[in-house]
Amino acid sequence: MEARKVAGARSDTKVPGRQERSIVERLLLSVIDANPGPEAKASGKSRDVARERRLGKAMSALFNVGTTAKGEQVQTDSYALWWMASEHHKDLVKKNVVEAADSNPFAKFNRGRTGGQYPPRSDRQLALDAAKHLHGPIDKNALSDLDLMKSVAERLRKKWAQQREYWMDHVRYSDDLDENDDMHILVSIWTTLQTAGIETVPNWTDGTPIGLALAERMGIPKLAELVIARQKAGARIDDIEDRGK
Repeated sequence: MEARKVAGARSDTKVPGRQERSIVERLLLSVIDANPGPEAKASGKSRDVARERRLGKAMSALFNVGTTAKGEQVQTDSYALWWMASEHHKDLVKKNVVEAADSNPFAKFNRGRTGGQYPPRSDRQLALDAAKHLHGPIDKNALSDLDLMKSVAERLRKKWAQQREYWMDHVRYSDDLDENDDMHILVSIWTTLQTAGIETVPNWTDGTPIGLALAERMGIPKLAELVIARQKAGARIDDIEDRGK
């Protein structure tokens, strides 16, 4: 599980989907969100992209993550490979469910519903899907967009072939215990920073702000106190109350 905590930050400025952030990323985001720059006046995706850019610069400055020796940004692909592992895991689970359905006495009825089979996506298709997910819709009439998508997909396919087991273990063995431990550690750090006069915005595992209602349900008194203090000071970014917790 240690690998999950030290995974590198994404160096691009694409806004990631919901996912686990490393504990360091969450800590940095809590400070960034409490001290917004000009992006605070923007809305939606523009603000999110600026937030990711600030996080990338912070990770680079502190840990040299996502940069070359000359300080040039490089694509780590950590998020894309995590996404591929998550999707491949879903494919395998669905395949097992379909095979189990086909093995029971009513298989003929199940085949009518499921088609009797569910082959997981090939590495090439999975990499292409990851490239599309990472970069969003493209203009199919623009050769530059198509070339970029193919280039990204091929790079991901090669990395996936080398790192498949690492990322699959990352997905298989991630659990709520680690998540709970991280939260307690962060609450302790946030409380210490608050005592030192440094404002933070407590966040969930995907980096989104924690609202008061769910903070109270977490059963960590200090967390609720931090959120209340932040709200009294005036929350600078929108709370997202329903995170499926």
